[in-house]
Amino acid sequence: MNRPLNILHLTASLFVGGGERLVLELAQHTNREICKPTVCAFGQFGPKSLLAEFQKLGPSFHLIPSTTLYSPLMVRAVWQHIRDRQIDVIHTHLVDADIVGSIVGRLAGVPVITTLHNAPENYARQRIDRRTLARLAAQYITSHLVAVSQEISQQFIEQWHVSPKRITAIRNSIVLDRFLDIALETTKNGRLMVTNIASLNPQKGQHLLLEAAKIVLTQMPEVEFMIVGRGKLEQSLKEQAQALGIADRISFTGLRHDIPNVLAQSDIFVLSSLWEGLPVSALEAMGAARPVVLTDVGGNHELVESGIHGLLVPPGDVPALAQALLTLLRDEPRRLDMGRAARAQVQQKFSMDMFARQYEDTYHAVWQKYRRQSADLRAVRETK
Repeated sequence: MNRPLNILHLTASLFVGGGERLVLELAQHTNREICKPTVCAFGQFGPKSLLAEFQKLGPSFHLIPSTTLYSPLMVRAVWQHIRDRQIDVIHTHLVDADIVGSIVGRLAGVPVITTLHNAPENYARQRIDRRTLARLAAQYITSHLVAVSQEISQQFIEQWHVSPKRITAIRNSIVLDRFLDIALETTKNGRLMVTNIASLNPQKGQHLLLEAAKIVLTQMPEVEFMIVGRGKLEQSLKEQAQALGIADRISFTGLRHDIPNVLAQSDIFVLSSLWEGLPVSALEAMGAARPVVLTDVGGNHELVESGIHGLLVPPGDVPALAQALLTLLRDEPRRLDMGRAARAQVQQKFSMDMFARQYEDTYHAVWQKYRRQSADLRAVRETK
């Protein structure tokens, strides 16, 4: 190949989330001399999505309006886009695109790489048709799979019976520039703020965080909690805070696009997740030099060494979560030391440049293997 590989990132989601932002930032940071990325999104996206940011990619972004996964016109449009752009490798993100991309890739004779952005538990909670098709595509059609951490890779090997030769672990990473100027000390005039940034859904376990907040506030009533994000559980979480008698100490901000500002006001970042891949929001908090309290699920133990960059607690253990928060809230020097170590950890191991180089290597390896296999298959047919 005497030109860069043409890579198509295919997604059916432009909502504000870690996986979606990774697609955007990977497209922005790929070395154009090695791989030439484009992004194709199919679906319907409103003003609260990342659509405007993706549109800044200019001609490298293509939108296919669609209201359903099962639209022949949408599938044909994706196939035509692949042909027009002479795509060498399709890279799919999130369930609907994983399904469509694997099928179109097979029809177009183009290898497909699928990034599994979450744990198998998350796929098991999808609608039955989506989870079935996504698993079949991963097992039998997709050329190669990428998991967001070593732990998640092992889970898919064990639970989906994926061959270890067909899956690679590339850990989520972030663009650090937006976070490195944030000071170690907060800008909240001495008040203590615990911040959670996540979708308000069962995976993220905010109901457990509210129970832990109740324990914390009985001992340190001056602490404030900020929950940033939106989701189907927002109203029930607000009602829970009222029932616990802590609503005046919990602020639900909804969706925020100024995450660096949010983190600059925060003393501790917390996720009470019941399962995870490798959370981008935690990486951003660490890049902002904030100690993190995370549940020990998914790839979190690859991100945080408990006691060094933050604290890990068992999932679902409300007393342990509350105690971890109290430990850091009461010890400012330890918070600041952990924040420094957290930022250094992300700088050394989770940079976007390193992330992009790993994907570039994967694209070339998968493309070369696919070409060899296609040549071998043609040779066998010609001998018959």
